[in-house]
Amino acid sequence: MDSSDSNDLISDFEPSDDELQDEGNVPHFTISFYSNDEEIKEKISDSAISVPSTSDSVRLNSLLNKNIEAVDDLWEDKTFDFLIGTNFLRASLDDFVEITGISTESIIKIECIVREPAPEPDQDLPHGDWVGSVQVTDKIIVSSSYDGHLYCWTHDGKQLLKEQICEEPIKCIDVGSDNRVYVGSQNQIVYIYELNVKGKVGALKVEAVPVATLRGHERSVDCVAVNKEGKRLVSGGFDHYLKVWNIEPEDESTEFVKPKEVAKKRKTTVVTKTPMVTLAGHRDAVVAAKWTPLNDKHVVTASWDHDIAVWDLELAGQITKMNSPKAFTALSVNPFNGTLLSGSTDPTVRLWDPRSTEGSMVKQSFMGHGGWVSGVCWSSTKDHLFVSASFDKTVRMWDVRSAKTPLYSLKGHTDRVLCCDWSHAEIIASGSVDTTLKTYRRS
Repeated sequence: MDSSDSNDLISDFEPSDDELQDEGNVPHFTISFYSNDEEIKEKISDSAISVPSTSDSVRLNSLLNKNIEAVDDLWEDKTFDFLIGTNFLRASLDDFVEITGISTESIIKIECIVREPAPEPDQDLPHGDWVGSVQVTDKIIVSSSYDGHLYCWTHDGKQLLKEQICEEPIKCIDVGSDNRVYVGSQNQIVYIYELNVKGKVGALKVEAVPVATLRGHERSVDCVAVNKEGKRLVSGGFDHYLKVWNIEPEDESTEFVKPKEVAKKRKTTVVTKTPMVTLAGHRDAVVAAKWTPLNDKHVVTASWDHDIAVWDLELAGQITKMNSPKAFTALSVNPFNGTLLSGSTDPTVRLWDPRSTEGSMVKQSFMGHGGWVSGVCWSSTKDHLFVSASFDKTVRMWDVRSAKTPLYSLKGHTDRVLCCDWSHAEIIASGSVDTTLKTYRRS
């Protein structure tokens, strides 16, 4: 396409005779394409284009790919999503205009985004009770259930471990880079286990070796998070407290002192530890705790008291507090920029920026679920994508650029979804009251 025509009104449609007759009877809109994707932005002309108001994403894809082919002989067709304002185009342009009320008197600017591949249903993994937590690592999937069992699976669904950790529900887990798993239970205890992988490919076994028990909470433990060095752990629970633990192997300062007559057995028994610090500030259950990527001394918590708090562990106190009209249920910290996602006792996912000094700290509200949001998790590889889980039995995949339209709705669960995870780029996992763990694969 000649750059000298960039301001001319053009149309690159090549409709059939029947389509030509039909299009003569419908109004046309003037649009222009653009993209913020560095790989394709220079290939997309910002020329104004007259298109039938009945055009949908299929037809716009055809038009866009044709236009790019005109300037790039090596172009291979891609499938795009089209973002107008903060909404993805999911219908014809005239329906979109009617629903959103946008003006058609000027050029409609349409952002072109290479479509994310749809996650495909993969594994359906049975548990003995409600699945309360799940985390996918590079090699295995770790999950837990309300009957006190810890599970390990291969990515293709083979069970490697089923270990009874306790008699009461396991409410949360976190897996460290050192193959240790941290388990929080309703029985007020945090357990640390070493996961030892044995055997050859195709015949792997995982052994869970107890390392330590952490005692100090007075009620159910609902969240645990280990820092990236594996030296500190934080936990929160229904006793309203955030507790900080020294989990370095050589640490003895927080070890529970044993009677002298059994002290000599210390090296062959599971160590019992007490908290380094107990932090008060929340007025109800602490249901989520996460380390932030911006400062290795900062931890973010969410509570039923309607507050998100940022804690400085060196100062042993809160440095920022954000309030919501609803009780919080879940929290995820963006690994790239530190922005927060929250789930609450309503159908809305909220995006927060704790660094904000102007206006509301809530930057976006994502609406689409039909029940409480029980889980949220940022993508580990793309800073604009995340998933959410809900009591409406679905998991939804979102792009932060569109707050009103999820990219995909992942169905399959037959009861409330309690947790979700996207720690592995290719696998989205979710656990439910229906006692199954489901995974969805991304190409």
